Amino acid sequence: MKKHQFRIVIISMICLYLILFIVIAHFLERYWLWAEDLFYLTVFVFFFIGMFTISDKLHYWFVGNLPYAILIFIYHPKGAYGIGMWGLFEATSYSREIVPLHILIHTIGIIIIQFGIWIIVISIKGIYRLLKRKKKRNQNKL
Repeated sequence: MKKHQFRIVIISMICLYLILFIVIAHFLERYWLWAEDLFYLTVFVFFFIGMFTISDKLHYWFVGNLPYAILIFIYHPKGAYGIGMWGLFEATSYSREIVPLHILIHTIGIIIIQFGIWIIVISIKGIYRLLKRKKKRNQNKL
C-alpha cells in the first residue's frame, strides 16, 4: 500500500503543476496578482485534501516536490507567479538566469505550506481518534 500511496502522491504533484502552471496560468495570464491568490487557495485545498485522503506521510510529499520543480523549470509561462521576473521595486522584466533561484524559493514556500498543512491534518486526525476512542469507552461502560 505504501508504494501505491507514493505513486499517487507523485501523480498528484504532477497534476498540481498542470493545474497551476498550465490551466490557471493560461486563463489568468493578464491578472497575475489575482492569480497568486488563487494559487495559494489551490495549493492549500489541494494539499489539505491530498494529505487527508491519500497519505499524511510528509516525506512522500517532500519527494513529490522534485518532479514538480523539474516541471516548472522545463515549462512555466513567463512571469507566472513571479518566477523569472526581475526588477528593483517592481518586477518588470523577465530573466531566464534568475529562474532557478525563483524555483528554489517557490519550492521552499511549497514545503513550508506542506508542513503547516501536515500539522493541521495530523492534529485533526489525532482529535478524531481521541473522540472515537472516548466514544468507544463510553459505549463499553454501558
